[in-house]
Amino acid sequence: MSGTKSRAPRKSSWSGTDTPNPKHVFHPIFEGFIHMEQTSKLAGLVRRLQQFLLVREIRIAVSAFRYVLYALILRRVRRFSGDDRNLGANTLDYNFKKIGKSLHVDNRIHMLARPVTAISYVATQLPFAKTLSIGPRAEGELLALAGYGFSWSNIHGLDLFSYSPRIDVGDMHAMPYPDSSFDVIVCGWTLGYSDNRPKALAEMVRVLKPGGILAIGESYHSKTYEEGAVYHGYELGSRDRINQLDEIVAPIKDNILNWYFRQEATEEDYRREITAIVGVFSIKK
Repeated sequence: MSGTKSRAPRKSSWSGTDTPNPKHVFHPIFEGFIHMEQTSKLAGLVRRLQQFLLVREIRIAVSAFRYVLYALILRRVRRFSGDDRNLGANTLDYNFKKIGKSLHVDNRIHMLARPVTAISYVATQLPFAKTLSIGPRAEGELLALAGYGFSWSNIHGLDLFSYSPRIDVGDMHAMPYPDSSFDVIVCGWTLGYSDNRPKALAEMVRVLKPGGILAIGESYHSKTYEEGAVYHGYELGSRDRINQLDEIVAPIKDNILNWYFRQEATEEDYRREITAIVGVFSIKK
C-alpha cells in the first residue's frame, strides 16, 4: 500500500561472541509459534504427561515396550558398516551387547540434562529445541530428555547401531546431518570410544547452531589403556586417557562461547566412586 514503510528483516543476535538473546535462541521458524505453544492447553498437557518419564520405572517400561516392538517384533536392528578407522578398539561390538542394559540403566543422562535445562534461555524454549543425543545405545536417554521438557519430535539420537526410529545409525566423526542442525547436543560417555577426538568434537561444532549448547560427560580413568585391556580381557575404546575437562575440549577451545557448568573428578573422587567429568557450554562459530 502507498505510504507503508517496509521493514528490514530482523537479524538474530545469537551468533559470534554476543550473549544469546532469549528471543532468538532457536531457529527463527519457531518464533511465531512460541506464544501459541505456551498458551495451548493441549501442548501444556503433553508436557505435563512427559514429566512422568522422569519416573525411572515408567521410563523403563516405555523403553522396554518400544524395544520389544521395534527390535524383536519388527526386527529393525541396524549396525554401522562404514569407515571405522576413527573408532576405538572393539567399540561397536562392546556397546551393541549393552543395549539390554541401557534399557534400565540410563541415570547418567541426568548429569547432563539438569545443567542444560537450568540455563534460563534454554528452559524457556525447550519444546522448540532440536536436540541430539550421541551414543545413547537405547531410547532411555531420549525418553529422559523428553521428561525434562524437550519435545519428543525434536529429539534425535545417533549411534553405531539402532532399533529405534528416533536413533540414526552413523559415526560421530562424520555425522549425517547438515551444518547448524541442532540447538542442543548431549554427548555422554562417548568420546572415550574415539581415536580421533578432535574430529568428533569438530563435527559437534559443525552440526550445532551458533550459540548452541554442548553437554559432555566423561569418566575419570584410574587405569591405563593397557590395564583396562587386562581388566576387560580385550582392548577397548580410545588409547587417549584424559582426566581433565580443559584437555578433553582443547581441540575446540576457540569455539567455546560461555561455560555454564563444570565438574572435574580426581583420584580422591574416584576412591569415593565419584567419577563423572561434566562440562556444559555454548558454541560460537
